Amino acid sequence: SIVEPESEWTTYEWNGKEVEFQGPTDSLGRPHGKVKMRIPEFDGKGLYDGTFVHGVMEGKNVIYYGVTWNFEGEARNNDFYKGKWVSNGSIYPEDFYFKGTFRDMRPYNGTWYLQGKKRGETVNGESSPDDLFM
Repeated sequence: SIVEPESEWTTYEWNGKEVEFQGPTDSLGRPHGKVKMRIPEFDGKGLYDGTFVHGVMEGKNVIYYGVTWNFEGEARNNDFYKGKWVSNGSIYPEDFYFKGTFRDMRPYNGTWYLQGKKRGETVNGESSPDDLFM
């Protein structure tokens, strides 16, 4: 059964982190359905906007607003799966982005672009060339 959300944020232990979420839950109190979740991450506290299935981040049309990077794409098994990771301009230019697959919420296999031009690759979590990050 689904419990309709309240307007306040609920603290929840998710993926080894204490997070806050807003949205529907299953009968065990786990996020289930379209939720917003504040996630402490590598660049501060980001806001996830997407779906959960019985406490697991899962689904398409996911958006994550981070301190340094934003993500748009698909989530699977509590992780970004595939999509686009875009700089929000705080450190790198706003037109610097990665498109591909992810592991541990970081680029894993794909291509980096700057001003629409291919800048480099990330293969199995390793990036090249050395000047990739300007």
